[in-house]
Amino acid sequence: MAGRADCWRIRLGESVIGKGVVNVEDDSAGCMTHGSVIRASDEGDRAVIRDSDEGDRACVDEAGVAATEASVRAQLDDLSLRVTHLADDIERVCGAWARPDLASALANCQGLINTLTAVQDVAITRLAAIEEEWLEDGLVVESRRAPGHIALDAPDVVAGALRVSHLQAQRRVRTAVRLVSEVLDGAGTTTESTGEPESMGDSTETGESGESMDAGAAVVDGAGDDRSSGMSGVHRAMRDGLLDGYSASVLDAELEEAPGEVASAVLAAIEDRFATDAPSALRQRCRRALARISPDLLRRRAQRAREECGLKRWAEAPGVDRWTGSFPSERAAMGWAAVDALARRYVKDGLCERLEQARGQALMDLVTANATIDVTLVFTTAEEPDAGGARVDRPQAPTAPERGYQPSPSVSAGAHAHR
Repeated sequence: MAGRADCWRIRLGESVIGKGVVNVEDDSAGCMTHGSVIRASDEGDRAVIRDSDEGDRACVDEAGVAATEASVRAQLDDLSLRVTHLADDIERVCGAWARPDLASALANCQGLINTLTAVQDVAITRLAAIEEEWLEDGLVVESRRAPGHIALDAPDVVAGALRVSHLQAQRRVRTAVRLVSEVLDGAGTTTESTGEPESMGDSTETGESGESMDAGAAVVDGAGDDRSSGMSGVHRAMRDGLLDGYSASVLDAELEEAPGEVASAVLAAIEDRFATDAPSALRQRCRRALARISPDLLRRRAQRAREECGLKRWAEAPGVDRWTGSFPSERAAMGWAAVDALARRYVKDGLCERLEQARGQALMDLVTANATIDVTLVFTTAEEPDAGGARVDRPQAPTAPERGYQPSPSVSAGAHAHR
């Protein structure tokens, strides 16, 4: 099947009933092809459209043994069972192991996790490349695009399979496709990173993610064209058990805007550290290598980061909000100095017990002291009858502010002066 299946017309005949074939015409290539129709009891008929080189041929592995779809599924089931038995065995016998033996077992387990994460990335990439179309007669047509394409509903499927939030699934799909695919599909829109912490829910801000995704849209030059991510070296290191998923996502975020050849050169310069350095150290090495190889790209990235500075807020624990912000370095230094100085005064005066808590109060005091704020207090009280039998509402007296969050007199005076 030539090209990508962007312009297929499906011609259905009587052979679609049960098992048969469905004729598909590729308008872009002017040729006909066939996709197999598979009966699924809970989903109706399904037409699986594959490229000509992605049929039911058996692949040959490194040992020269033919690997079919059924044999691979059987191996995966067997591996899951073996790992379960291994977990039981280790729990029984590891109590007598020496510390070096336990450390070795820990490293081996981490290598296995890294390899399986790379396998997950391959499965996610293949899943994301499948577009489904439900026809009026209940037939589901699967169009298998080239790896690098991300279907609109792919994050939803991944979120259900991995039991993670939609936002986490979007990030996982985007990273997996960039690491595995040789060519990224440059058409469509992209879902920008929100910077939301992993443990948070949906942001209270509007206009968050939900658009169609595309792993190759966030490029510096040449947006909209197919391009290479240059991240295949990271995927190979994961498959060999040398690099964990988080470290891989850190490197991908650092090289997201780099052209494929630049990303490949940067990874080649630091690949000898994949098995030894922590993610933070890899991030610093990646930035230093990028500054040597493509300083212009690093400057453009720094400029874009300054333009994207902002502040977000999430509801965390009941009655507590979390603020996350990024600011230009020079202004952040000035603001931090003001907050830290006021916070240390609060600790010295005994208004707060901890410096971190005092900084939070100092930040709120400085913000409210330089703003005009209208506050409406609504009190709900029980109705009480008066002497005549009529009911009257008595407002509840406001409670005293909690110790540790009382604005200092100087800050309060300034705040009233501005209101």
